[in-house]
Amino acid sequence: MEAVWTRFFPLVKSVQQDLVSGVIGDIKRVYAEFGEPYAHPIASLPLTHRMLSPALAGGTLHDLFPYPLFWALVTLYHLPTNELTPPSHIAASSTLHPKTSVDIQTTAILSFSKIGAQAILSSSLEVPTPRDQVVLIQGTKGDMVVPLIPPGRPARYYVRVRKEEKRNAEYDETVKTFDIPGHSLFWEADECARCLARGQIESSRMPLDESILVMEILDEIRR
Repeated sequence: MEAVWTRFFPLVKSVQQDLVSGVIGDIKRVYAEFGEPYAHPIASLPLTHRMLSPALAGGTLHDLFPYPLFWALVTLYHLPTNELTPPSHIAASSTLHPKTSVDIQTTAILSFSKIGAQAILSSSLEVPTPRDQVVLIQGTKGDMVVPLIPPGRPARYYVRVRKEEKRNAEYDETVKTFDIPGHSLFWEADECARCLARGQIESSRMPLDESILVMEILDEIRR
């Protein structure tokens, strides 16, 4: 299991259950992003900084982008109707650092043709995630909204079901709030402990095949 701890939050399991229930209809689009400037301007960062050095796997792709990618996978890839089918097409564009050539900003569109859905994902070292930024999951009957501050530690989400099938329709909103004691890394640690106690070499929540899929997607974006 890699250290995308958010995957193991009870909130994420609840989001997945609500999506499967069909409360917002067929899922068609997901927006997610993560911006975290380590300095402003970025030119003030030393080239040896871990976020700028190729030798230290610098750039957003392996540090920030896995978080928005995680949301695409738990919402679209894991939908039962998708049957664990990888993205059929990936279109991406990156802004590279002028001296070290690591990506300092990346945006990608992942198409899941089996379910007719797209994920629009972005990461940035130059601009921060706004305080009101959300993960937006859009279905044919409504939306699901997950506030992202802090980005890796969401504590609530909103289910918005449209009252009418028309533009700018009013909606009924339900909020689901989750208590997050401490720093919350323990949920992933608990899953690891359960696997060890059972003699398992991988977690069903984050199997090895999915770790490989994540790397394949990142490799395709890097092209």
